[in-house]
Amino acid sequence: MNTSNQATSLRASLLGHSQWSLVGRASEDSASRSFALTPLPFHVGRRAGLSLTLPRQTVSGRHAEIFAVAGGLAVRDLGSTNGTYVNGQRLHGDRSLETG
Repeated sequence: MNTSNQATSLRASLLGHSQWSLVGRASEDSASRSFALTPLPFHVGRRAGLSLTLPRQTVSGRHAEIFAVAGGLAVRDLGSTNGTYVNGQRLHGDRSLETG
């Protein structure tokens, strides 16, 4: 999931039996790390206090959320200015996420 076409790339991974994580860099100058997707829904944005705060001007205050669906996860944009992208394609509605 990219929070915009210029933002840091994050990918979903299944850890163990039922714990998901995002793997990537929270900012351009940081090392890659894993972010546990708990609790769900998992909120991403620039605002402090969210599940994951990305300190980038291209990221809206409350940008996107990741939530549980039958058999996996999905992501939705929360009306962000710059959009949310999955594999280079801008989201329009909810989008299922796959591992990797």
